[in-house]
Amino acid sequence: MDALPTSTRSVPSGEDIRIPSVCKMCGNGCGILIHRVNGVVVKIDGNPDNPHNFGKLCAKGLSGIMALYDPNRLRSCLRRTNPRKGPGQDPGWKEVSWEEALEEVATRMRKIKADDPRKLMFVNGITEIEMSRQVGAAFGESFRTPNYTTGVSFGTHTRVSFLNTGSMHSEPDFDYCRLLILFGSQKGSISGHDTMKSAMGMADARERGMKVVVFDPLCTPTASKADEWIPLIPGTDGAVALSLLHVLLNELGIMDRIFLKQQTNGPYLVGPSGHYLRHAKSGKPLVWDVTDRMAKAYDDPGLAEPALTGEFEIDGQTWRPALDLLRLHVGKFPPERVETISTVPADTLRRLAREFGESAQIGATMSVDGVPMPLRPVCSFADSRGSTCHTQGVWTGTAIQLLNVMVGSVDVPGGSISTSIVGPGEKLRVTESPDGMILFGGGRPGGEAQYPGQRPRAPETVELHELFPVGKQPRPMLGLALLDYPELIPYQLEMLIILGSNVVMSGADPRRMVEALQRVPFIVALGDRLDETLECADLIFPTAQGLERLDFPVNRLEGWVTGRHWYFTARLPAVEPPPGVRHTVDIFMEWADRIGLLPEINQRLNAQLGFSESQRLEADRRYSNTEIVERRMRSMFGADHDISWFQKNGLVAWERSLA
Repeated sequence: MDALPTSTRSVPSGEDIRIPSVCKMCGNGCGILIHRVNGVVVKIDGNPDNPHNFGKLCAKGLSGIMALYDPNRLRSCLRRTNPRKGPGQDPGWKEVSWEEALEEVATRMRKIKADDPRKLMFVNGITEIEMSRQVGAAFGESFRTPNYTTGVSFGTHTRVSFLNTGSMHSEPDFDYCRLLILFGSQKGSISGHDTMKSAMGMADARERGMKVVVFDPLCTPTASKADEWIPLIPGTDGAVALSLLHVLLNELGIMDRIFLKQQTNGPYLVGPSGHYLRHAKSGKPLVWDVTDRMAKAYDDPGLAEPALTGEFEIDGQTWRPALDLLRLHVGKFPPERVETISTVPADTLRRLAREFGESAQIGATMSVDGVPMPLRPVCSFADSRGSTCHTQGVWTGTAIQLLNVMVGSVDVPGGSISTSIVGPGEKLRVTESPDGMILFGGGRPGGEAQYPGQRPRAPETVELHELFPVGKQPRPMLGLALLDYPELIPYQLEMLIILGSNVVMSGADPRRMVEALQRVPFIVALGDRLDETLECADLIFPTAQGLERLDFPVNRLEGWVTGRHWYFTARLPAVEPPPGVRHTVDIFMEWADRIGLLPEINQRLNAQLGFSESQRLEADRRYSNTEIVERRMRSMFGADHDISWFQKNGLVAWERSLA
């Protein structure tokens, strides 16, 4: 009977309210309205005032109420009594008090910190958002362990976008696109990133006449509704994209030459070593000026006409523009050859390449907010699943994105758009590298920039991150390193803390991941219900469920690129958590207090969260999650924007513009 949906606090009879909040049943964070009657949540709807999803909500979000009132949810701390871990093993859970559980972890932490802080590892998950990540990261940095990581591998699509546009995500511009080619993607069918807005955008664009072509081995729901479904052998999308590039560049000569000369490294001269030709003094990459017949720095004010093709003898060596090397490379993939690789008919490849190039309307312009912009109403798109979830997935995605680059349909109306890079009020501006390449301006996801790749070095992390020059958050290596390459880790991992992440099912082969976890002496898990990973834990702390949590900001326009607003939304609790359940931030701050890390953690949070002077955390005080959240709200938007303000308004939003 305890699991029945009843109020945990006194409420007036006849209460019937709707609370603005955020769904976190996946990573998208759609705005929701939680309908509560007499202290009990009875329904979840989309919030029509939230510019992330405008009231639309998927079936998963609508069913979030079931997790709240799950009779099997965790309500007390649990300790394993059976040392054997794995599928089919009964952990023999025994309830323990919060004091006993907290002190056991703190005692182990003190010992590890004194011995070697690297022996502690944190794995955060996609459901542990914003403040939990910030506090967890501050805890890891203060503890001096390099092993703080997220619980999911970022998809190859995000890596491609990161490299090409300086943004973590790219999306088709449904407002103006006229031809959309999807490679193994169900974009617009309530999947992937920005699900609800993409579904609305796709529907509206189809009504306006946008053509959709889908390359996919399966006739997916998206493919079944497309204008053209082109089946192919799984994993051959990259070859298809290279063939389309070959037809564009070598057979048709269709390319946006102005864009390639001014906005890409296409003119940069490259030698036999694969490196740029650089200026002897400045070190800047050089390009060939056709007008003056000499090499100049890419940003030389006197540069008149950069060459995109050709072979040039300089100082006894032969150099070619990067675009010319690409043209020669894709020449190895004529449609006839790729037909034998992918089963896509050569005639289909040539027809589609021509249609893509001609539909790009190279040279066309339009006005947005009074600002003249190129119009390129075509988009070639790959998601983080499907086409890029194979060997060399990043390069498959890059080949697909290069179709957009060749016709200039990158960050312009109608094309592939990333987080806005122009206009007032942007929170994520891009910056420029010394080589003139675009860099992410809002921080470094995974602790790194796109360029240059990090120099490989002796591993310090359990995931062997240091061995991957351009890798980012190599989640599968967690299991592989522990099982197959333990000699590369200069210490023995002693404690793993997992919060909001089912690493067994999201990292690699589940059986191998379980074997890896069996080698960790002590695993602590924070969660609201048991899953495959928590069943491998030695100690479990019950955490508040999504509809009981206060977090800020949750959904915001940083990765979701197609909205017309900037927005910052609060996840507000609809009901109080049951007794014996806590917020993850409160658990971390309790550990920090017990092992003497509060002063450093509070100092880091002041810097990381940008607290204003009046809202800064005092060094030795342990703050609750509620206090930290409210201080961040006030620091970002003023003293009047406290929790009560967000309870009434739900979010802060303002329109984006180019002017």
